[in-house]
Amino acid sequence: MMAPLEAPCTSAVCLGLGSPTDSRNSRAQLWLLLEICKSLNIPRHSIKLYDPAFSEQDIADLSDLGLSIVSENLHGKYIAITPTFFYLPHCGLAIYENLIRSNWQAGLVRHLRLLANEFLNYVER
Repeated sequence: MMAPLEAPCTSAVCLGLGSPTDSRNSRAQLWLLLEICKSLNIPRHSIKLYDPAFSEQDIADLSDLGLSIVSENLHGKYIAITPTFFYLPHCGLAIYENLIRSNWQAGLVRHLRLLANEFLNYVER
C-alpha cells in the first residue's frame, strides 16, 4: 500500500517521450501522460516536456495541445520545489541519477513523484 502524498502535484515534467509524430508508442505514452495529469488535476500548461528526438512537427503539435516544451537539455537536473509528477518512459540511468541527486542535495527529494522504469532493470544490465 502506498503512503498518502503530502500535497497534490501542481506540475509535471516528461522526459524521454520520443517522437509522437513518428512513433505509435510515443503517442500512447503521451495519451497516458495526459490522462494521469487530468486525474491529478494538473493543467496542461503546467506540463513540461523535453526530448532531443522532438521534431519541429512534434513541438508544434505538443504546443497546440497546450503543453510547454523545454528548449534546453537539462540532463534531468530539474528541481522540484513543490510536489511534481515526473514521467520518464525512456530515460537512461544518468537522467534518473541527475534528477534524484539534484533534489536530494536541495532537500526536496520528498517532492518527487516518479513514473519510470524499474531501477532494478538498470542494475541487472
